[in-house]
Amino acid sequence: MIIFAYSYYIDKGKEEEYLKWSAETGAPFWLKQPGVVEMRSYSARGSNKRTVIVEMESFEAWGKLWDKPDLVEISNKFAEYTHGLKWTLLQEAARYSP
Repeated sequence: MIIFAYSYYIDKGKEEEYLKWSAETGAPFWLKQPGVVEMRSYSARGSNKRTVIVEMESFEAWGKLWDKPDLVEISNKFAEYTHGLKWTLLQEAARYSP
């Protein structure tokens, strides 16, 4: 498993429009991609910053995603609502449980 994590800020005045687009278009796009196991979005109370965690089966699945032509369209629309995007790709180093 790998984690694709990205953080960004929603532009002021575009929160409602972004949340609608994200629920109807953005998240469904990610969830239908081969190799995506789960997607979670987090926010700090009172902040327009979001962090999204996408769990994927492999680096190969992540790489194939970037070959999809509709990713450009999704990315361009995402950029209309957001700024300050930063991302990282992580692999599991250890697992602990109670």
